[in-house]
This record gives sequence, C-alpha cells and structure tokens, in this order.
Amino acid sequence: MRTLLALLLLMALGCEGQEALPIQLDAPPGWRQEVITLPPEFAPEMSWTGVEVLRFSPGMFKPEQADFFSYAFLLKLDSGDPDWETQLLLYYVGLARAVSGDPNLDVSGFRVFLEGESEARYGSIQWTEPFVTKSHQKLNLECHQLSPELWFVCLSPQLTDMPIWTTLRRMRNDAVRSLKLQKDGL
Repeated sequence: MRTLLALLLLMALGCEGQEALPIQLDAPPGWRQEVITLPPEFAPEMSWTGVEVLRFSPGMFKPEQADFFSYAFLLKLDSGDPDWETQLLLYYVGLARAVSGDPNLDVSGFRVFLEGESEARYGSIQWTEPFVTKSHQKLNLECHQLSPELWFVCLSPQLTDMPIWTTLRRMRNDAVRSLKLQKDGL
C-alpha cells in the first residue's frame, strides 16, 4: 500500500503543466501512461526543462513478470545540460529517495553509463529499485534522438536480446514513423 501511495504522489506531483508533444507515444494494450513536467519535483536539481511522457509495461511493478520495470518515454527537452549521465543520475537518485521516503538514502552505488553518438546512446543505470524489490537493479537503456528536442528512451532490466526489447523498439519505430508522417503533412 505504501508503494502505491508513493506512486500516486509522484504522479500527482509530475502532472502539472502538461505540454503537448508533437507526436503520441503509442503502446500495446495494457501499458499505462504518465506525464511528468521536467524537472520533476522529486529531482529539482536537474537542469532539463520540458515534458516526459512515460509508458509502463503491464508488469512494471510485478517482479515475477518478464516485463518487470520495463518502460519507454518520450522526452521533449526545452533546455538544460546535454550531459545525459549527470541528468539521468539526478533523476534516479531523486526518484529513489522520494519513493523510499528517505532523503538520506545511500545512493553511492548509483551509476549511469552511456556510449554512442549524439543521436543514439546505449548503456545502463545501476541503482536500487525503490518501488517493489528495494534491491540493486541494472536497467539497460537505449536513447534515440527523433528531432533536435525530442528523444525516445527505453529501459528494462532484461538483456537487450529478450522479447520485451522487441516491443520497446517497435514503440520507438512507431514514434519515428509518426513524426515522419507529421513532418510530411500526412
């Protein structure tokens, strides 16, 4: 119950000031959506401003499911430091502290590793998953720039050759197609 209350609180804090995105983030049936204004209240030290539209897999908070903690999001960045590793670390530290209810939570082991060119980045986030297991978790992630201010990001603790990644990448490809159709006026 405490986890549900924390999640509802984060959702309420993050939904103020929703902005329209140039495209929708479509997902398979059962994927829940949330919109967060950046910087989020749980990580006010982030320099990113904009909006984040998240889509959570049906098994997001069910550790026994193959899609546990698997999700995707679109970022519309209006401004902020381009240092993705720093900004994502601030985000996940703030999220873990807010959900755990412990502002002094030990985050010394939290790390973000990214490689790749400016339009595509791949890596992982090492952190303590605060919602359900409250244990160490490695999230694999892929970031793809769709336009100068629009990014698609997908994350999962599953290895990147597992079936959930087929779904996440299909969502990314659908977003790319949608943006192209919009630019072409169709």
